[in-house]
Amino acid sequence: MGTAAQLRQVCEGCWERAGRGGSENQIEAAEAFLTHLGWNDPVPLACPGDASQILPVSYLLHGASQDNAVAYFVLPSSLDPPSRVVEQGLDFCEATRILVHTARALKLRYVFISDFYRAYLYDALSDELLLTADDPTEIASDFGTILE
Repeated sequence: MGTAAQLRQVCEGCWERAGRGGSENQIEAAEAFLTHLGWNDPVPLACPGDASQILPVSYLLHGASQDNAVAYFVLPSSLDPPSRVVEQGLDFCEATRILVHTARALKLRYVFISDFYRAYLYDALSDELLLTADDPTEIASDFGTILE
């Protein structure tokens, strides 16, 4: 894994790439992000039901523990700023609620959701919001080692 500054640069590059439109750009951006964190073999995961309307690119991540995680990458600007959501006393915006419920239905424990600029991390089994980031600098400083 690279440094926090490198991860911030990856996030910014992914934001630009995914923002150009087209699922290929979104997939390339998601895979670049995961590769930077050392996830070289993420397993693509189809999104059933309501989650497909959000158009996420999804990957199943296998970690050292028995708990699997899913990483959802949505289009830029698809997520509400986490600080605003938390200020309102909420744990979810509309998109994150749908994706966490989808992960729970798939029996996945941890859910990482990002639009390459903002990020949320949830425990899907308890609906607990574990960590947020409002920008690439926060993603790099707060999420880097956790996602690694």
